[in-house]
Amino acid sequence: MFKSIRIVILFVGVAMVLSACQTIGMKGGSQTGISVVDSTQRTHLETRLTLADFLALSENLTNKMLMSLQVQAWGSERPKLITGELLNNTQDETIMVGDIKDQIVETIFNSGVVRVVDRSATSFDYILNMQLSERRQKDASNREIAAFVLQMKLNSLEGELIGTWSDTLTLAKAETTLF
Repeated sequence: MFKSIRIVILFVGVAMVLSACQTIGMKGGSQTGISVVDSTQRTHLETRLTLADFLALSENLTNKMLMSLQVQAWGSERPKLITGELLNNTQDETIMVGDIKDQIVETIFNSGVVRVVDRSATSFDYILNMQLSERRQKDASNREIAAFVLQMKLNSLEGELIGTWSDTLTLAKAETTLF
């Protein structure tokens, strides 16, 4: 009989421990500190660009250029466009400028407004030059703020500036809390 009481106490104890673990775990994952984030929300813990930022910044700027009066004036003409290299004038040499340029070229190409030609082409009408730069500063609470500026300039073969467009993405380092 004493043995039976021990087994019952053991089962009750195990059940209580498992129940306590389950209750703690159901409080939103507070033990791990991990939560699900909306994929359209571009949350940052550091003042560095993410792939989502690259894509959004380049696509927004390219659409701004395509909807401009200068480009719309071409009508159905579809001139030939060559794209220069995207210059990275930021402090971060790890930024994948090739991905940004590819997104810009893809958006332009898919618009059907121009014919995109390779850099080796000898016949084209316009040159698109691009640059990514950044400005860093501190706000009143000493939090780091970084403003990334993507700029595009469209020139004719004679060097005449046809249009210039820019878009800015400003990031502030998130305040971290322990609890």
